[in-house]
Amino acid sequence: MFRTALRNVLAHKARLMMTALAVLLGVAFVSGTLVFSDTVGEAVKKASAKSFQDVAVSVQATSDGPPQEENGHRSTALDDKLADRVRALPGVAAVHADVSGRATIADKDNQPIGNDWQNVATNYQPGAGGKDSRYPLVRGRGPA
Repeated sequence: MFRTALRNVLAHKARLMMTALAVLLGVAFVSGTLVFSDTVGEAVKKASAKSFQDVAVSVQATSDGPPQEENGHRSTALDDKLADRVRALPGVAAVHADVSGRATIADKDNQPIGNDWQNVATNYQPGAGGKDSRYPLVRGRGPA
C-alpha cells in the first residue's frame, strides 16, 4: 500500500504541488483574516476607550418614542436638571453633558457640504485645563 501511494505521488508531482499550494494559501488567507479582524476590533476598542477616558459612570437616555417638545425646544430623558442632580451626588468629581447628532455645514452658496451620513457632530467639553481629552488640539483654542 505504501509503495503504491509513493508511486502515485511521484507520478503526479504537479498535482501534489498544487494541493500543497492550495492548503498553504487557504491557511494564509484564514490567518490573514483573523489578524485583520483582530486589528480592526482593537482599533475600535481603543477609539471607544479614548471617548470614555476619565469616565467612571455614563448615563445615557433611552426613548420609548419620539422626543417631546417643550416650549419649542426638544427634550429628552436627560436634561440639565438631571445633570445637576448627578453633579450633587456625593463622590461626583465632574459631570459633562454630551450632545451628539447630525450637523450640516453650508458653503458660501448655502449648499450642504458632505454627505448626510458623514455629518456627525458632538459638543466640545473642556475639562481641567480648558481641554477636551477626546479632541487634542495641536494649536489654537477650542470652540467657544
